[in-house]
Amino acid sequence: MKQSKKCIKWKYKLLAVSLAAILLLSYTFYECNRLLEPVMIAVAKQEVQSSLNKLIHNCISVLDFNPDDLIRVKTNEEGEIISVNYDSMKLNQLLYKAVESINESLLLAQKGEVDPITNQVYFDNGVVDEVPLGYFTEMVGLSDMGPKIKIRVKVINRVNGVYEITNEAYGINNTLLKIMIRVNVKADVFAGISQDEIIMQEEIPVIIQLINGNVPQFLPALTQ
Repeated sequence: MKQSKKCIKWKYKLLAVSLAAILLLSYTFYECNRLLEPVMIAVAKQEVQSSLNKLIHNCISVLDFNPDDLIRVKTNEEGEIISVNYDSMKLNQLLYKAVESINESLLLAQKGEVDPITNQVYFDNGVVDEVPLGYFTEMVGLSDMGPKIKIRVKVINRVNGVYEITNEAYGINNTLLKIMIRVNVKADVFAGISQDEIIMQEEIPVIIQLINGNVPQFLPALTQ
């Protein structure tokens, strides 16, 4: 009987110690996460932005188009440039192609699949990067220590974009013409159990051309 009571007391003590250990570990984990989370999110955002920037620029760089189809330079009898016409319809078609290409690449990248456009796997198994836990302590001696935290990204909604045409005087009697595609990306960033949202805006030059002569008129042109 006494032995049975001792056994029960021992079980209660073991249960109490186990509960205390669980509570202590939970509190320690909570405090570590609370202290490291701002750094984890900041690093995760930086890694994701860098990776998405590379993906977007790669998608734009492989687009097949002829710059001469987008802008037409008109001159007078003296050979002076009097106007530059841009084809808004073809620019919109190029923009649509670019945005669709980026959306497809992002979808495949999140799944860790091969991108048919660039033949790359941007995120291995959907993981943007793996960073040792010690790196988030910002202590040099611990930067390579601890388990690796996986950084992931999930794009929210579809990517959207616009094109923008700018021109400015460049030197003496020269005009610098730029046609840019501006892409907006909204995504959730995950680092371990931490999560935050980023909004990116990337501007990618499609045409940068130096036009000799006085600043001409820039006019939309109808596709023929």
